[in-house]
Amino acid sequence: RSKKQVVKFKEAYKINYPVAMATREIVKAYSNIYRIMYIPITFIIDKNGNVYDIYVGYKPKEDFERILLKLLNEKD
Repeated sequence: RSKKQVVKFKEAYKINYPVAMATREIVKAYSNIYRIMYIPITFIIDKNGNVYDIYVGYKPKEDFERILLKLLNEKD
């Protein structure tokens, strides 16, 4: 997918948190690290840059928002 498509997706679904699109190199590297070969793959990254969780396949927006709110409300 293109960056333009990701921006359109964010706007269409009213996503107000950062969304990133990985390059092929990043996908390959993480696939090797986590032994995941499926798409879509969603990585939830915490404020320290650590992988908090990984989801393979579709997940409803509400599930992601619940996880993100939990992370945003965590104390240092």
